[in-house]
Amino acid sequence: MVYISTNNGTSWNAVNNGLTNSNVSALDVSGTNLFAGTNGGGVYLSTNNGTSGLRSIMD
Repeated sequence: MVYISTNNGTSWNAVNNGLTNSNVSALDVSGTNLFAGTNGGGVYLSTNNGTSGLRSIMD
């Protein structure tokens, strides 16, 4: 599962739309790009901080 906070951790929102494997083992952020690597489920990318969900970029 991937959660994001826009208020320094006061509240958190799930950004799992499009994520088919919730076993996330790696995260990386570069600008507004959010990468989530899953254990056996591929790599996912959001280009807008997770606002519109994640899409698979590598299986």
